[in-house]
Amino acid sequence: MRPHFRFEDLEIWQLARNLAAKLHLLADELDKKRLYRYAEQLRAAGLSLTNNIAEGSGSTHSKEFQQFLNVSRRSLFEDASMLLVFETLGLLSRVEVDGLLSDCDTLSRKITNFKDASHLALALCPLPLCPSAPLPLCPSALGLNNPQPLQAIV
Repeated sequence: MRPHFRFEDLEIWQLARNLAAKLHLLADELDKKRLYRYAEQLRAAGLSLTNNIAEGSGSTHSKEFQQFLNVSRRSLFEDASMLLVFETLGLLSRVEVDGLLSDCDTLSRKITNFKDASHLALALCPLPLCPSAPLPLCPSALGLNNPQPLQAIV
Protein backbone atom coordinates (compact mmCIF):
# COMPACT_ATOMS: atom_id res chain seq x y z
CA MET A 1 0.00 0.00 0.00
CA ARG A 2 1.24 3.48 -0.87
CA PRO A 3 2.24 5.73 2.07
CA HIS A 4 0.01 8.73 2.64
CA PHE A 5 1.36 12.13 3.65
CA ARG A 6 -0.71 14.67 5.53
CA PHE A 7 0.05 17.43 3.02
CA GLU A 8 -1.95 15.43 0.46
CA ASP A 9 -5.07 16.24 2.51
CA LEU A 10 -4.42 19.99 2.48
CA GLU A 11 -6.68 21.87 0.08
CA ILE A 12 -3.89 24.32 -0.71
CA TRP A 13 -1.58 21.47 -1.74
CA GLN A 14 -4.30 19.93 -3.92
CA LEU A 15 -4.97 23.26 -5.64
CA ALA A 16 -1.22 23.83 -6.06
CA ARG A 17 -0.84 20.35 -7.60
CA ASN A 18 -3.61 21.09 -10.12
CA LEU A 19 -2.11 24.45 -11.02
CA ALA A 20 1.39 22.97 -11.31
CA ALA A 21 0.02 20.37 -13.73
CA LYS A 22 -1.60 23.09 -15.86
CA LEU A 23 1.64 25.08 -15.91
CA HIS A 24 3.58 21.94 -16.85
CA LEU A 25 1.28 21.34 -19.83
CA LEU A 26 1.72 24.96 -20.83
CA ALA A 27 5.50 24.52 -20.57
CA ASP A 28 5.23 21.55 -22.96
CA GLU A 29 3.63 23.91 -25.48
CA LEU A 30 6.43 26.43 -24.99
CA ASP A 31 8.96 23.63 -25.62
CA LYS A 32 7.28 22.97 -28.99
CA LYS A 33 7.96 26.62 -29.86
CA ARG A 34 11.62 26.13 -28.82
CA LEU A 35 11.19 28.46 -25.86
CA TYR A 36 13.07 26.08 -23.59
CA ARG A 37 14.19 28.61 -20.98
CA TYR A 38 10.65 29.94 -20.54
CA ALA A 39 9.33 26.39 -20.26
CA GLU A 40 11.97 25.42 -17.71
CA GLN A 41 11.29 28.48 -15.55
CA LEU A 42 7.53 27.94 -15.67
CA ARG A 43 7.91 24.29 -14.63
CA ALA A 44 10.26 25.20 -11.78
CA ALA A 45 7.99 27.91 -10.39
CA GLY A 46 4.98 25.61 -10.75
CA LEU A 47 6.66 22.78 -8.85
CA SER A 48 7.78 25.22 -6.18
CA LEU A 49 4.12 25.67 -5.26
CA THR A 50 3.58 22.07 -4.19
CA ASN A 51 7.11 21.39 -3.00
CA ASN A 52 7.18 24.25 -0.51
CA ILE A 53 3.77 23.38 0.93
CA ALA A 54 4.84 19.75 1.31
CA GLU A 55 8.28 20.59 2.72
CA GLY A 56 6.88 23.11 5.17
CA SER A 57 4.27 20.66 6.40
CA GLY A 58 7.10 18.42 7.59
CA SER A 59 8.53 21.13 9.82
CA THR A 60 8.50 20.86 13.59
CA HIS A 61 7.83 24.59 14.00
CA SER A 62 4.79 26.54 12.84
CA LYS A 63 6.86 29.64 12.02
CA GLU A 64 9.04 27.58 9.71
CA PHE A 65 5.94 26.13 8.02
CA GLN A 66 4.65 29.67 7.54
CA GLN A 67 7.95 30.61 5.86
CA PHE A 68 7.54 27.75 3.39
CA LEU A 69 3.96 28.85 2.73
CA ASN A 70 5.30 32.34 2.03
CA VAL A 71 7.81 30.95 -0.49
CA SER A 72 5.02 29.02 -2.19
CA ARG A 73 2.89 32.16 -2.37
CA ARG A 74 5.79 34.15 -3.82
CA SER A 75 6.18 31.46 -6.49
CA LEU A 76 2.56 32.13 -7.43
CA PHE A 77 3.45 35.75 -8.09
CA GLU A 78 6.38 34.58 -10.23
CA ASP A 79 4.00 32.37 -12.20
CA ALA A 80 1.55 35.26 -12.63
CA SER A 81 4.31 37.56 -13.85
CA MET A 82 5.50 35.02 -16.42
CA LEU A 83 1.96 34.48 -17.68
CA LEU A 84 1.47 38.23 -18.18
CA VAL A 85 4.78 38.54 -20.02
CA PHE A 86 3.94 35.54 -22.22
CA GLU A 87 0.61 37.20 -23.05
CA THR A 88 2.38 40.45 -23.94
CA LEU A 89 4.73 38.51 -26.22
CA GLY A 90 1.75 36.90 -27.93
CA LEU A 91 2.68 33.43 -26.71
CA LEU A 92 -0.58 33.00 -24.80
CA SER A 93 -4.08 34.28 -25.38
CA ARG A 94 -5.87 36.52 -22.92
CA VAL A 95 -8.40 33.76 -22.24
CA GLU A 96 -5.63 31.28 -21.32
CA VAL A 97 -3.91 33.80 -19.09
CA ASP A 98 -7.10 34.98 -17.38
CA GLY A 99 -8.01 31.44 -16.36
CA LEU A 100 -4.55 30.72 -14.96
CA LEU A 101 -4.36 34.09 -13.21
CA SER A 102 -7.68 33.32 -11.57
CA ASP A 103 -6.24 30.00 -10.33
CA CYS A 104 -3.14 31.85 -9.03
CA ASP A 105 -5.27 34.42 -7.23
CA THR A 106 -7.50 31.80 -5.60
CA LEU A 107 -4.52 29.77 -4.41
CA SER A 108 -2.71 32.87 -3.15
CA ARG A 109 -5.71 33.86 -1.05
CA LYS A 110 -6.15 30.34 0.30
CA ILE A 111 -2.47 30.10 1.26
CA THR A 112 -2.74 33.43 3.07
CA ASN A 113 -5.88 32.31 4.90
CA PHE A 114 -4.31 28.95 5.77
CA LYS A 115 -1.18 30.68 7.05
CA ASP A 116 -3.25 33.00 9.22
CA ALA A 117 -5.35 30.08 10.51
CA SER A 118 -2.24 28.04 11.32
CA HIS A 119 -0.86 30.95 13.32
CA LEU A 120 -4.02 31.05 15.43
CA ALA A 121 -4.38 27.28 15.66
CA LEU A 122 -1.88 27.02 18.50
CA ALA A 123 -4.02 29.20 20.73
CA LEU A 124 -7.37 27.82 19.62
CA CYS A 125 -6.75 24.08 19.58
CA PRO A 126 -8.91 22.26 22.15
CA LEU A 127 -7.19 18.92 21.50
CA PRO A 128 -3.96 17.69 23.07
CA LEU A 129 -1.21 17.52 20.49
CA CYS A 130 0.34 14.23 19.52
CA PRO A 131 3.94 14.24 20.83
CA SER A 132 5.16 12.48 17.69
CA ALA A 133 3.59 15.06 15.37
CA PRO A 134 6.30 17.15 13.73
CA LEU A 135 4.04 20.20 13.35
CA PRO A 136 2.55 21.74 16.50
CA LEU A 137 -0.72 22.76 14.84
CA CYS A 138 -4.20 21.62 15.71
CA PRO A 139 -5.53 19.45 12.88
CA SER A 140 -9.14 20.41 13.59
CA ALA A 141 -8.36 24.14 13.42
CA LEU A 142 -6.72 23.61 10.02
CA GLY A 143 -9.66 21.72 8.60
CA LEU A 144 -7.94 18.35 8.66
CA ASN A 145 -10.07 15.39 9.58
CA ASN A 146 -7.21 13.00 10.22
CA PRO A 147 -5.22 13.99 13.36
CA GLN A 148 -2.25 11.75 12.52
CA PRO A 149 1.29 13.14 12.42
CA LEU A 150 2.46 14.81 9.22
CA GLN A 151 4.84 11.94 8.57
CA ALA A 152 4.09 9.17 6.14
CA ILE A 153 1.32 6.95 7.36
CA VAL A 154 2.19 3.36 6.59
